[in-house]
Amino acid sequence: KLIPERAPNSYKGTFGSVLVVGGSNIYTGAPYLSALGAFRSGCGMVYTYTPKGSATVIRNNLPEAIAYESRGDFLIPRDIEVLPKIMEKIDSIVVGPGAGREKESIEFILKLLQSFPDKNFVVDADGLYALSNDLSVLARSERIIITPHIGEFARMNEGKTDLKSFIQFCVGNRTTAILKGASSVLCDDKGKITINTTGNTGLAKAGSGDLLSGTIAGFASQTGELTKSAILAMYFMGRAAELSIVSEPCNSASQIAESYSLVFKELEQK
Repeated sequence: KLIPERAPNSYKGTFGSVLVVGGSNIYTGAPYLSALGAFRSGCGMVYTYTPKGSATVIRNNLPEAIAYESRGDFLIPRDIEVLPKIMEKIDSIVVGPGAGREKESIEFILKLLQSFPDKNFVVDADGLYALSNDLSVLARSERIIITPHIGEFARMNEGKTDLKSFIQFCVGNRTTAILKGASSVLCDDKGKITINTTGNTGLAKAGSGDLLSGTIAGFASQTGELTKSAILAMYFMGRAAELSIVSEPCNSASQIAESYSLVFKELEQK
């Protein structure tokens, strides 16, 4: 019931648009994996805003994406100035993959999250590091979902990572979050939890979180519903790993993305 409908007379604009913001001179591949997740989940248009190194990776590996370049080797507050025109086309935004932890990049991310209150944001990776410097940003927006793993959540929540503390964090900060793990848990701002049981060790690889963030944004761009899209994305990525023809030790985020088609086909048959 959560899968977006696809009318036969649709066009690319029907299925929304995602912007992936991140990347740095060191972490060049992360934004690519988020963009890939957005496309494979059915999104019609994917844009990226990254430093040159990441833009090159995206152009060489995902020519369907529109790759904008920032000014330097990492994102800085001045980069916000060029985004309003891009944002006119965007429904959902992924923030953080590969952005790094430069002081100016942290300032950029916090400024970005407060500059476009009408957009849906999925915050992951270095975006979470930036948020740990100012959690008040979360309570000021109902359109942000965060996707930390245990280590990232510990940094945001004074080292506490148990389920009760996770629920208290989401309610207290009026935010929705996915605590990623072997069985990922989503908690909304009211304290309601959803536990995902799909997946295997093929997801225990670098890049899986980037793929998930793009998948959430891709579904949200089609439906406008951030929380339901996150639930669907958790299931979808886990099931893709289970259905993949690649063995668990050999699998990777980019390969698992290619198995999304198997999940769509399975659910269509059901």
